Amino acid sequence: MMNREEFQKRSLAIRPQLVQKAKQWTEQEEEAEDLVQEVLLKLWISRTQWEQHPNFEALAFKVLKNKNIDRFRSKKHDVARMDECEIVSVGKDPLEQIEANDNTKLLIQIIDQLPDLQRMIIRLKDIEGYEINDIATLTHASPDAIRMNLSRARKKVKELFIKNNT
Repeated sequence: MMNREEFQKRSLAIRPQLVQKAKQWTEQEEEAEDLVQEVLLKLWISRTQWEQHPNFEALAFKVLKNKNIDRFRSKKHDVARMDECEIVSVGKDPLEQIEANDNTKLLIQIIDQLPDLQRMIIRLKDIEGYEINDIATLTHASPDAIRMNLSRARKKVKELFIKNNT
């Protein structure tokens, strides 16, 4: 079994690269540091399972990637649901505000009906403002596949919105 000193030596050697990669995925340095710390803790706890792994660095990066995906997935549950938010618009009469709120609720319902991947992509791109390449990284899909799914999702949302508004 790997001892503590050997683990520290190996993990300290790759820690800067792990932090650098984590910073690319997170907005805050503290969040990147926390992510790397979680990875190292997981590697230490499960050391008996991987100590014979031929490439410790590759394993650490794979665990980092998976932790980031987990972080992303849990983050989407932390964000307030759009249908729970009150929509306020300045300068519109009350009837226009009610109509805007109804349209927003309808859009949310339509988006919730999309297939999982399309729903996730349209939310990431159009609601949360992620870039295509970032979505591709998070979903492990090519940017072209993301664009295609986004296009299909938008087309479906448009069709259902028009159908429900007429």
